[in-house]
Amino acid sequence: MFKLHRYRSDRFGEKVEFKLSNLQAVKVPRGWDKLLLSIVSVESGKTIARTGRATVRSGNCQWTETESIWVSQDDTSKELEECRFKIVVSPASSRTVVIGEVTLNLADYLSSGETGPLLLPLKKCDSGTTLQDTSFSASGSRHSSDSGDSLSRTGLSPKNNLNGGQYIGRQDSSGSHISATYSTGPGGSNPSSFNSRASVSSVHNNQWQDMAAQTSEHGTMPSLRPSDSSKDFLESAEEIEELRDEVKMWERHSQQLKLDLELLKKENSEKSKHQVNLDRQLSAASSERDSLKLEVERLKAALEESTSKQTDIINFKNEDLVHIQKELEDELKFQKDSNANLTQQLSKTQESNIELVAILQELEEITEKQRLEIANLSQQKSVDESEKQERSQKSLENESEWERKVSLKEEETVLLESPNIVKNERQYEYDGNHSDLIKEVEKEKCQLEEDLASLRRESSDTSKHLEHVEHDLMVLTGHIEYHVSSNKALERKSMELESCKNELELHVSELEQDNVKLSERISGLEAQLRYITNEKESNRLELEDTITLIEELKDEVEQQRDEMEMQKAELKQKLQETQKRLSEALEESDISRRSNLKLQATIENLIEECNSLQNLTGDLKRQKLELHERITRLEVDLNESKKKNFDFCDQIDLFELKLSSLQKDIGSKEKSLLSQLEKIFQDHKEHEDKIAKITVEVENLEKEIADLTAQMSLNHDEREKVASDAIHEASLLRSEKARLECSLQEVNSKVELYETDLQALQQESKNKIQGLVDLLNASKQSEEMLMTDIEHMQRIMEGVKSSEDKYRKLVTDLELRLKTSDYEKQHAMEEISGLEVQLQKLSHLQNSVLDLKGSLDEADFEKRKLVLLLESVTQESEELKAENALLMGKVSSMQKALSDGHDDRRSKIALQEKLVRLESDLSVKEASYVYEAELKNELSRIKRTNSEYQRMFQNLEQENVELMNKVQNMEEELMLRKTAHQDEKISSEDEGNSCDHTEVPNDGKEVDHESDIPLHGTEHTEAGGVTNMQKEQLKRGISRKQPDNIEALKKTLNENADKISSLETELKDMRERYLHMSLQYAEVEAQREELVMQLKSVKKEKRWFS
Repeated sequence: MFKLHRYRSDRFGEKVEFKLSNLQAVKVPRGWDKLLLSIVSVESGKTIARTGRATVRSGNCQWTETESIWVSQDDTSKELEECRFKIVVSPASSRTVVIGEVTLNLADYLSSGETGPLLLPLKKCDSGTTLQDTSFSASGSRHSSDSGDSLSRTGLSPKNNLNGGQYIGRQDSSGSHISATYSTGPGGSNPSSFNSRASVSSVHNNQWQDMAAQTSEHGTMPSLRPSDSSKDFLESAEEIEELRDEVKMWERHSQQLKLDLELLKKENSEKSKHQVNLDRQLSAASSERDSLKLEVERLKAALEESTSKQTDIINFKNEDLVHIQKELEDELKFQKDSNANLTQQLSKTQESNIELVAILQELEEITEKQRLEIANLSQQKSVDESEKQERSQKSLENESEWERKVSLKEEETVLLESPNIVKNERQYEYDGNHSDLIKEVEKEKCQLEEDLASLRRESSDTSKHLEHVEHDLMVLTGHIEYHVSSNKALERKSMELESCKNELELHVSELEQDNVKLSERISGLEAQLRYITNEKESNRLELEDTITLIEELKDEVEQQRDEMEMQKAELKQKLQETQKRLSEALEESDISRRSNLKLQATIENLIEECNSLQNLTGDLKRQKLELHERITRLEVDLNESKKKNFDFCDQIDLFELKLSSLQKDIGSKEKSLLSQLEKIFQDHKEHEDKIAKITVEVENLEKEIADLTAQMSLNHDEREKVASDAIHEASLLRSEKARLECSLQEVNSKVELYETDLQALQQESKNKIQGLVDLLNASKQSEEMLMTDIEHMQRIMEGVKSSEDKYRKLVTDLELRLKTSDYEKQHAMEEISGLEVQLQKLSHLQNSVLDLKGSLDEADFEKRKLVLLLESVTQESEELKAENALLMGKVSSMQKALSDGHDDRRSKIALQEKLVRLESDLSVKEASYVYEAELKNELSRIKRTNSEYQRMFQNLEQENVELMNKVQNMEEELMLRKTAHQDEKISSEDEGNSCDHTEVPNDGKEVDHESDIPLHGTEHTEAGGVTNMQKEQLKRGISRKQPDNIEALKKTLNENADKISSLETELKDMRERYLHMSLQYAEVEAQREELVMQLKSVKKEKRWFS
């Protein structure tokens, strides 16, 4: 309701009361649970009234309280003064926040005559919230000074307009209207939810004006009737009592407000400190966030650098592939030259065979001469047979030891070959599986058919070539039937070639089977291959290029075969080419060293980056923990502040309830004290009555005693009886008197106690009355102070509310920032975890790089050894050219036979390398499989070196057997020489003849030894110059012609055994390296796949975040 009540006197006109009720807010924005209304005067800026908290339901909020506004009206003009008010809608949680406001001029609502509900759109509100009042009314009273009769006016409505009243209102189709009623009599303001009242009146200077102002401030409006003074006095007394009660209540309220003020100040100071701490923490968090961003950017830069380095490494590997291709082309050229040289060596071997036949004839002649000498020296044999038997026993023992050692070494070689075979089989299986996996995605049906055709062509070429090789071998075996040792060597080589051929045929069959399997799989993968048309075209172009390359290579091979016949006279260039190769090998070693240095520098940089990244991750983890702790603290502080705010509101309500309960308790205590005092007075009166009755009885008894004494004088007998009775009765009376006196003393003491209590109570009541009077005087003084304090409190509360709103806004901003920082932290931690994984992988890669460095260093060391050995070989070859001129034919023939087998083997290996190269060319686009091709090449090289080492072992065993035979021959020759010397001593005549006879066979034997040793020594120059050293030692032992040849041969044999053991250890090392390389290859492949997956995941995350 909105009611208007008018009050008028003869001196200060008329007042109108507007009552607001049933207010409703429509279209309330979301996010507000409870709302309250406050009415503010525009002129003074003070809040006149506030409603209670109302809950928002489905966008609507309704207040059931009624609020009244007093407006003064001029009596002469009968017009309302212009009075503007604001109705402010604010949330209950923070009153400083304003949702919207409406300004009203109440004078317009009396003058306007429109009908309908009151719809007030809120200003400063974007959501279109409106304030709706279904009905409001105004009522007033008119007071006349001539007569005390009250004038009444009934309410005016659209249907009834009586007494010339002014109709005010609006009505719409719903039937709601606004009515203004004029009634006589006193009118009191309806109390609001906060017991607040407001008055807006004209200024007057008389006493009644002051009284009216007081009553309007405190919520009462007394009726003023000068005709009836007694009623006015009673009403004024009641008003004074009410004022006293209100003063007491206001005093208590002021004390409570002071306490609340102090609490609010403390809380405000604490909140300000807390806000400062939060600002500091926010600045620290922002700085930490910036540092984290910088660190993340650094990590990203490091990642990009690592990726760029990986791309550089991949490019370097591609360059290595090109370099390997060039090397293979050079090897092809070298093979052509070697084929030409082998043809020349064949011719020389034929010539050397003729020479060998001549040498054999000469040896037969020498043996005949020696037989004659032996017949002459048979007599000396009988003397030296014992010595020969001992030496023969020793030689047999040495032979048995050597045979045992050789058998052990053969067993060791078999044992070493068995894991190598298993490893080769595993490697073949792994290569097959890996090639299957590669070909499933990359190759097509047409490509496979072309590959099969090319492979069949190559297999046919290899078979033809093998047939040619077999034919050549048959020819060679026919030519070298007379030489047993050469026959055995050639047969072994032919067996090796056949095994290689079988291996190639097996490999070709495996490839054909793989092709069949792939063709079967390709039939199932045709649907998938439709999506890879672009890659197919590129692969086709690459295959066409490879096919053209293969055709060009075939043409070059044919041209080289044609040129082989034209290049027979280029033996001298071979040495130059070997020197060039040595220089190239040295350059490659230098390049590898430089690359190793670069790799070491990059590895050191990576290690430093890894350490820095690990430090950064540790700092980030610490900062994350600190931020989590700060966030928890902030959340706890926020919750505590919210709890304190809610507790503060609840405490205000509790204090109000306590005030009312205390007032009730004090009233009940005063009533109980008054009732106790009345009871004490009644008890005192009863005790006084009892004392008076007892005194009367005592007097009666005394009178009776006197009468009895008189009667005793009359009758002595009777006196005695009566005296005894009287004495008895007197004793009884005395006892009763003593009792009564005791009771009187007790009563008197009680009375005195009661009197003191009464006096104390009276004094307390007087003091209380005086205190109440003082309190009234102080309350009147403190009311003004309280009003000022209340206004100050309100301002402070508004400031606190504004600060709370700012604080809440800051808290929300902080929460948002914290959430963003948490999100960024999570993102950073994810990136850091990925970087940590990459760091771990980098550490693994560093370990592998270190291992590879070790292997490279070992390879460099071996290269240096080989270079030194080659230099020594070249020097020895220059020194022994003159001596080996006669034996070069034989050696060339043997080398030609060997080189034919080696050429065939190299051609087969070249074909295999071509196949591997084709496979690697198909997978050039995928940089991850380049390393695999390199490892395959390395594995094939290691296999070749293993096979060469095995062949070296076999040749060395043969050489050991031959050397043992030579040692026996030398021992026999030494025995013969000793017998010859003894014959010289016996017969001086035969001395010259014996010397002549002994010098000739010695020379022959020297030639024989010199011819035999290079035959076996020059076969294996590829083994690193080991047999050359043996040749030197044997030549020196023979050329000295001293009796200590046996010891020198034994030393050479021991050295040969040591060298064989060293070669075995080198073989073991090579196999261990092969194992290590295969393990590293598997690890690198796994790491590469993990890196690829991580890169894909990182790209996906970047796309998701972008």
